Amino acid sequence: MSFINDAISKIRNNRRLQRSSRFNSTSKKISGEGGQLSYIKKLSADQNELKNIEAKKARSLAIQFLCIAISLLLILYFVISSLNHIIPSFNQHYQNQKREYLAVVENENDTEAYNYRIKKGQRYLDNRNYEEAHRNFVVALKIKPTGKRANLGMTKVLLNECKSRNTNCDLSNQYYQNLITSGKLSQEELSTLDSYR
Repeated sequence: MSFINDAISKIRNNRRLQRSSRFNSTSKKISGEGGQLSYIKKLSADQNELKNIEAKKARSLAIQFLCIAISLLLILYFVISSLNHIIPSFNQHYQNQKREYLAVVENENDTEAYNYRIKKGQRYLDNRNYEEAHRNFVVALKIKPTGKRANLGMTKVLLNECKSRNTNCDLSNQYYQNLITSGKLSQEELSTLDSYR
């Protein structure tokens, strides 16, 4: 690219010299009329060379632009194709969640709704989102008040609230005592429950 720029600058300098009156007068003195004609031929050849160089430069820029455009199109193609794999799986997950939720809303007294609320509450409890876990366990207890898993989950949430915020301590102790005296819990569940105290 530097030889192109050098050639362009030389041709431009020649044009400047031609325009100056000093150059014209010295060329007439030295070469006479015949020399002027050869100079004009050389100047037109230089102008043609400049046009050729500019055309090469324009072609080079066009090729660079084309390469960049093709690269961007390829990147866009790969991004879209990867999204086509991600979006359907996300959409399927969303549809499953929606179907489960509608089944729960329509059948609040159903065992499926109870299991759904327990599963959601346990997921929130595992992720330490205690408010959402509390909300799901309350709905599960409305469906099945004596349900072991709902009572266990609610006790864990209430014990955590008592421990971290010092709220609902009486209620958490009441749930805890009811579970301990019920005899429904295994040794592993008791040890897990004691870890929340």
